[in-house]
Amino acid sequence: MLEDEFTEFLLGHWDNAYQAQCNPSNWAHIHYKWYLVGNTLCSKQWYEWSGQTYRERSHKVKEVDGKILLETFRDANIKETDMWFEKTDKGFKGGTIEGAVNHKGVKVFSEVVITKDKFTTVDKGDDGVTWGNTPGPFVFKRKYID
Repeated sequence: MLEDEFTEFLLGHWDNAYQAQCNPSNWAHIHYKWYLVGNTLCSKQWYEWSGQTYRERSHKVKEVDGKILLETFRDANIKETDMWFEKTDKGFKGGTIEGAVNHKGVKVFSEVVITKDKFTTVDKGDDGVTWGNTPGPFVFKRKYID
């Protein structure tokens, strides 16, 4: 099933250590972990320097008309912006739909490419102050040893 294949691509521990070490003035060293709790797909992110998680989410993966819908939840009552993905030769590519807004009504934009060993993402938003204005995508590489 496409949902299982998509989930397998996500699962694991990713970080952008190489990117952060090559250009520390533009990139913080971030860890991104995707894991299962029972049948629920979860993710968390944390900075290398503190080790403290700054974002945790739960997700639902659904196949709809040959595409993947990734639903994201801040907690049981707060739904975040959906992302849609299509299968590619090397993995999956997707992001938010044009004009997407988060639970606070803030315009958001995400574009993601996932392969076996690399997870790239551009995340931007505008709540009066533009955030996520990085010089390019975050480039996370799969960690095979924790």
